Amino acid sequence: DYKVTGVQTCALPISCRMHGIAILGLLSRAFCRAGYEVATATSGEQALAICENNTFDAVLSDVTMPGIDGHQTVSGIRARTPAVASVLISGFHMECTGACCVATRHCTWLQKPFRPDVAVAAVAQSLAAARNRNTISAE
Repeated sequence: DYKVTGVQTCALPISCRMHGIAILGLLSRAFCRAGYEVATATSGEQALAICENNTFDAVLSDVTMPGIDGHQTVSGIRARTPAVASVLISGFHMECTGACCVATRHCTWLQKPFRPDVAVAAVAQSLAAARNRNTISAE
């Protein structure tokens, strides 16, 4: 089990095609119940705009979104906050070996469909891994 220590913040850019608004609401509530402060976005561009004035500990992003995709969103957020923990979600087979993965290295992948508690656990695990990487690189 991975627990939230202190207040963690999480950005949630999720595509709103089909049932996206409902899913975004479910995820937002699940993260709030788990002790996170949450900012939601319905596109990668909106997430980047939110991140211009805010720093997040983690980002959970849909891979396939209109405009910029999840890989580009995570890359843009990491340009501002390199240590941000990242979880990418997709309904497609998640095997990526191309240039997109270079930019989003150290991302956790989550295959749709999933329960909200599974997303919360994936972000908590990604936060723990990011802390470990940052501790090791600081030594």
